[in-house]
Amino acid sequence: MQKPFYKDEKDLFFEVLNRSDVPFYLVNGIAGAPESIKLVANGVTRVVLSKKVTTPLVYDVRNVLTGEKEVLKIELKY
Repeated sequence: MQKPFYKDEKDLFFEVLNRSDVPFYLVNGIAGAPESIKLVANGVTRVVLSKKVTTPLVYDVRNVLTGEKEVLKIELKY
């Protein structure tokens, strides 16, 4: 996740780059952040985040299993 490319009074605008051939589906976002984000394969996804959110973004990656019925948990820092 890169630094914000734009800011206004209430929101920050980020771009998340996915250099993988696999799309990733991020779900269960924290309060104030997008509930879900789709990171397209070999592409850039724009994310709008409220300035009220001050913690890293924590998500479950729905399509990456780490165990039986367990998904990968990630943290996006900005």
